[in-house]
Amino acid sequence: MGFLSESFREQVKKTKDIAQINEMTYTVSYPTGFLPLDFANGYCMETKSQPGAIRYQLGIADGSINMIIADSGVGKTTFACQAACNIIRPFKTSTIFFEEAEVGANIPRIKALSGFSDEEFKNRFIIRDSGITTESIYRRVKMVYDMKMEHYDEYAYDTGLIDDDGKPVIKLEPTIFVIDSIKMVMPEKISEQEATNMSGAQ
Repeated sequence: MGFLSESFREQVKKTKDIAQINEMTYTVSYPTGFLPLDFANGYCMETKSQPGAIRYQLGIADGSINMIIADSGVGKTTFACQAACNIIRPFKTSTIFFEEAEVGANIPRIKALSGFSDEEFKNRFIIRDSGITTESIYRRVKMVYDMKMEHYDEYAYDTGLIDDDGKPVIKLEPTIFVIDSIKMVMPEKISEQEATNMSGAQ
């Protein structure tokens, strides 16, 4: 009898469920356009195809959650918007979901920060400023996940990285959720009732 890992991989292939089949691969970093931040969050690795050659991965890791904490009015939303746009710019399908819970930003401001044309902005951004709850954000993230899994080949791209077996590292083009801000997002049952002094804690 072989290793359990071998039997499991063979069995899970039969399900044709990509979410079950996929295993962890190399982390891919996406540059934000802010070099000190990209350098601080990046890493370097020796490439298998060119022994001794070092490849630098600068930027924010794929699949990560990044919280921006600073005083009011110092540019958190500006940074988040510009970084998100810089990350998705090279990809044909990438979209930013902007959850504007504070109602502090507006479409002209976000559009100006993005640097996108009117048409590209319409194709790249989905912005909402009402009905934002923890559950609704989860449902939207899950919907995006299901759509990308169902049409995997349409959203996948070759990162240019090679794994330990010499195979190309394939990833899904990045999707970004900007939640501005997390402190304003509450569960549905709290947001639907009159706020109390315990609402924030809940």
